Amino acid sequence: MDKIIIYKRDTFHWDIWVDDHRLYKIRGFLGHITTDNQETGHRQISKTVGGAMAFICDELMFERSDAEDSPVIIHGKTCVKVDHVGNGYLHGDKDDTPYNVDGCLYCGRCHRAL
Repeated sequence: MDKIIIYKRDTFHWDIWVDDHRLYKIRGFLGHITTDNQETGHRQISKTVGGAMAFICDELMFERSDAEDSPVIIHGKTCVKVDHVGNGYLHGDKDDTPYNVDGCLYCGRCHRAL
């Protein structure tokens, strides 16, 4: 990642470009802002544009402090798959995409909060 460009197109309408392609889009209205990652399809919901930008900055500015050869866990792809036991799950057993429970996103594989 060499450069990050932030465009404000309109009220509650922002685009975040990384290395000449749009990586994130922010859309919504006061109190309900969605942040969509264009590569992964992950959607984050925030109350404010500032909250959405804080989430994006945290994602883009993450610097690993562990050994470089340690595996990186990518939720929905490389995290440990947890089997469904019993009833009450809000997504299919083979669905690894994030799912929403009362406004909080959970990984479809390991069922941890994102």
